[in-house]
Amino acid sequence: MTRALLGALLLSACATTPASSGPVAQQPAAAPAPPPAPACPKALPALVDVRPPFGAKVEKVCLVGASDDSYLRLHELVAPREGEALSAKSAQEDLEELYALGFVRDVVAVAELLPSKGVMLSYFVTEHERVAEVKVAGVHAVDGELLKALLPLGLPASLALRKALEAKTTEFYAELGYTHAKVRVTLSPREPGTAVLSVEVEEGPRVTLKALTFAGVTQVKEAELRKVLRARVGEPFSEEEEQRDAAAVAAAYYDRGMVHARVEPAHTEADGAVTVVFTVEEGPVFRVGKLTLRGVALGAPAEVLKKLETKPRMAFSRSRLQHDLERVREIARQQGLLVEVTPLTEVNVDKKLIDLTLEVARAKGGPLEF
Repeated sequence: MTRALLGALLLSACATTPASSGPVAQQPAAAPAPPPAPACPKALPALVDVRPPFGAKVEKVCLVGASDDSYLRLHELVAPREGEALSAKSAQEDLEELYALGFVRDVVAVAELLPSKGVMLSYFVTEHERVAEVKVAGVHAVDGELLKALLPLGLPASLALRKALEAKTTEFYAELGYTHAKVRVTLSPREPGTAVLSVEVEEGPRVTLKALTFAGVTQVKEAELRKVLRARVGEPFSEEEEQRDAAAVAAAYYDRGMVHARVEPAHTEADGAVTVVFTVEEGPVFRVGKLTLRGVALGAPAEVLKKLETKPRMAFSRSRLQHDLERVREIARQQGLLVEVTPLTEVNVDKKLIDLTLEVARAKGGPLEF
């Protein structure tokens, strides 16, 4: 947590003058020596209940409590405050940024008024323990040492790190097919400044893909659709992979002109075996209507269009169109131009046609420099 305890400590100084033993020779008056630079405090001082001297110049910034490993990184964050006017807003921003780095679990800012009427601004940090050892329990499906290699040593054992570690280990198991694995990470102190992370795993059953089928497919051969799938029967099942495969099936339809196609994935599981069904609403085939080029001239439009794969009356293909956009950019580069190409579409639902306009505009940077 961060706490902003901004207070002013009033310092006082006194001096004694030895008694005179008689007249002394007059010496030229020496210039007063500059006051010594204030030393940073070693511990959080007691605070007085007065308003912090906002607006006073920050003459020195101190960082107290940081370890050698993190001192430079933490100090460079607050060092720029030196020379600025003391501000509650800037100090609070520093507290939040120090905490956000993940090294500290508590930080306090203290403004100390100096005899010069300037301010010494000190940030007192309490760091998280560093991970000195990682222990794993409940691991049977994988090599425990392999799992340990994924886990951090030497990093601050913050709550964010432990949550990230749980997520990372869970993802690791899911990739192996253990989609029901539960991971719990706990922290126990060791010697001062270090801690032991314990990773406890309930692996659960290994889940594999038993079958993958399609429903509603009439206009495309299933064998063609299976070519775009990443999932394989008998291998670990992954919901993320299921979603990726559904998107790949939809893209296969878009490349065949069925731009209204929808693919809904669903799966059922029994005894660690999963059956996936992709239900498809195919829709009609749309073809390319008019194909035009406008904007920056790259030559006669008809000659440029001849070099493209997309032609009128062809079934609309999204991937073919992407290739043609790059082809137009390449034609421009050959002429020393950098361009952006934007495809504009106009859909005629009744005629099942898509009119395409490729709009060419100069990209930022203009002509190529050779």
